[in-house]
Amino acid sequence: MTRPTPACLAILAVFCLTGSAHAVYPPLRNGIPYPGYGPENLALGGMRSLGLEDPVCILTNPSGVSGRLGCRLLSAAYGPVISDAEYTDNASSHSDSWVSGLGSTSMGMRIEVIESLSLGIGAASSADMPFRTAYYIPEGGDSLQGSMEIQCNFAEADLGLAWDAADWLVLGGAVGLRVYEQNFHISTEEPDYNIRELGYGWDEMTFRFGATVPLKEVTLGASWSSPDDYTPRFLAAGGMVNVLENLTVGAEMESAVLDEAEVLTERFFCIARPAGNLTLRTGLFHTAYTEWISREGLGFGCGAGYTIGMFTINAGFSWSPVKGEFDHYGYDGMESYEGGTTIISLGATLDRLH
Repeated sequence: MTRPTPACLAILAVFCLTGSAHAVYPPLRNGIPYPGYGPENLALGGMRSLGLEDPVCILTNPSGVSGRLGCRLLSAAYGPVISDAEYTDNASSHSDSWVSGLGSTSMGMRIEVIESLSLGIGAASSADMPFRTAYYIPEGGDSLQGSMEIQCNFAEADLGLAWDAADWLVLGGAVGLRVYEQNFHISTEEPDYNIRELGYGWDEMTFRFGATVPLKEVTLGASWSSPDDYTPRFLAAGGMVNVLENLTVGAEMESAVLDEAEVLTERFFCIARPAGNLTLRTGLFHTAYTEWISREGLGFGCGAGYTIGMFTINAGFSWSPVKGEFDHYGYDGMESYEGGTTIISLGATLDRLH
C-alpha cells in the first residue's frame, strides 16, 4: 500500500473541510426534500408555491398560514429516508444502501393574531446524502485505501405572518435560521494516518416571501426563499384548478440558483376527494440536467389524508432518481454516483379546537 505523503493528507483535509460543502449540493438540487416538506407536499412531488392548509408551509410559502385559506392549527410529521446508490471512484464501483432514521421531520403551528393577520411557526429537519461511504481516498495516481462514513443534517425554524390584504390576495413573509452539520468518520489500515474524525457546522439566516391569489375555482401562488452559501435561492410559481367538485389538478415551476447555476423543476399534481373524510394526492416531477447532477426519468409521489373528528392523519411517499458527477475543487477521486431515494412521511394535523 502506498504510504500517504503530507501532500496527500493535506488534500484529504481540503476535501473534507471545503470540498464537502459541495457534497451538500446534490440533495438540495435533486429532488430530496429540503426541510419544510410535510407528507402533503411530499405526496405532490415537493410542491412549494401553495400552502395546502398545513402550517408547516411557513417554510415554503408563508402566505399559506392564513386562516382564509383554511390553514389548520397544528401539524407534526415524521418519516425515514431510504437511499440506494452506486458510485464509481478511480479504483472501482461500489453499491451502498442505508436508512436515515430522522430523515424527514416537521412541525407547524398557526395562531390568529387579529381577524386578517395570522402568525405561523414552523420547524423541520432532514438527514440524507446521495452517498454514505467513500471506499477510497486517492491522491493523484496513488491511493490511500480506506473508507469514510459521511453524515449530513439540515434543520430550519421560521417565524412569519400572513396578511389577508384583499378578498383575492394573501401576502406572507417569514424569517428563520438554517443549521447545517456534517461529520466524517475515516477508517484506514495505514498506521501513521491519524485523522479519524472530522466534523463541522454552520448556520445562516433565511428569509421567505409568498403570495396566494384565491379565486372561486382557481388558486394561484408564488414563493421566494433567500439563498446562502450552501442553499439555493428558490423561486416557485404555480396554481391549481377545481376541474370537478371533488377533483383538483395543478402545476408549478421552480427555479433554484446556486453558484450561478440554475436548476428548473416542473411539477404536476392531482388531489381527489372521493369521500368527505378522505383525500388522495399524487404528483410527478422532473428536474433539468445541471453541471453537478442530472435526473433520468421522472420522480413521483403519492399519499392520502383521512379526517377523524378534529384531526386529519396524512401519509406521503416520494421516490427520486439521483445521478451526478463529483468534482471537489479539482479532486476527482469519486467520479460519479447513481441511484434512488425513497422518502416516507406520516403526520397528523389538528384542524380546529372544537
